[in-house]
Amino acid sequence: TSAAARAGRISTAWKRGDAGFSLEVSVPPNTTAEIHIPAAASAVVRVGGKPVEGSGEVRVVSRDAAKVVLATGPGAYRFTAG
Repeated sequence: TSAAARAGRISTAWKRGDAGFSLEVSVPPNTTAEIHIPAAASAVVRVGGKPVEGSGEVRVVSRDAAKVVLATGPGAYRFTAG
């Protein structure tokens, strides 16, 4: 899915399967995004294959039993959980 925004194109593509959940996101320049990943609080969420904690490019905003909320700046990201 994609949409045109004043700052540029925003796009997402996601998939859920036996291996877990994956999400590809493109955030346009000069913007930020809040991303909700469906995952248990104890799940390891990765960006570009590395855990989001300490990645430097993504900040964990909150975790609960159903989702992990992340904050990002502009760029292209691939998240996985599961």
